[in-house]
Amino acid sequence: MNKEIPNGEKPSQKQITKGEGITAIVVLIIFCFVAYQAITSVPKDNNTAPAPVAAQPTRHSDIDAYIDAQAIVEKTLKAPSTAKFPSSSHATVEHYATDGFKVSSYVDSQNGFGAMIRSEWTVLFEYVDEKLNIYQVIVDGEEVYRKPGT
Repeated sequence: MNKEIPNGEKPSQKQITKGEGITAIVVLIIFCFVAYQAITSVPKDNNTAPAPVAAQPTRHSDIDAYIDAQAIVEKTLKAPSTAKFPSSSHATVEHYATDGFKVSSYVDSQNGFGAMIRSEWTVLFEYVDEKLNIYQVIVDGEEVYRKPGT
């Protein structure tokens, strides 16, 4: 019943020949090369690239305009650290051209004597290349700034 195995070989173990090993390595190399080409290839025809979109002018929101107008008005106050602005729902924001705004509201702040006063204000400005071009600032009916030449 016991069969003797010559040269200490184990039973039912398949031996891979030298030719089969080389073939397996060549197939593996070809598979890796094809996979690499598929992953890194760039389409040669540019028709698959999205068409360029015409640049749209920047459009700032009413909230952006209100916040920037507040910053402008703060610079005109005697005590800017005491300024209390209302929410944007208490402001009037009018649009001019693409990115021009006229913003009106009020601010409570201390005057030169330390008393809290309410001041009505209006700022006329526009966004030009992400910078503010300020045309006019009016506080309590008095023009505190006007851009030269306007």
